[in-house]
Amino acid sequence: MTAFHAGRIRFTDIVDTVESVLSEHSGSSRLTLESVLDAEGWARSRAHERLAVSSL
Repeated sequence: MTAFHAGRIRFTDIVDTVESVLSEHSGSSRLTLESVLDAEGWARSRAHERLAVSSL
């Protein structure tokens, strides 16, 4: 379940979380299916980490 649906963050916090995670990413400029899937996995994991820390 997402943090928003669980009531842990507000709707407007979604944009802030996505922005901060994207600003941290320094991935390859070469786009392949594998690199996109890797980036997505990394971003989801990092967002979960950031939200866990912010809810302490």
